Amino acid sequence: MQQAKRDLELEAARAEAARLGEALKEMAVKLMLIEGKGRWG
Repeated sequence: MQQAKRDLELEAARAEAARLGEALKEMAVKLMLIEGKGRWG
């Protein structure tokens, strides 16, 4: 029972890490676009 709870918590943490990683990638792309416009504009 305890192991199953731990597995669920681990899976939730992995999903959260993946979601945060995707959000970070999106922000990096937006930052590159903003900085790029400043340099080229």
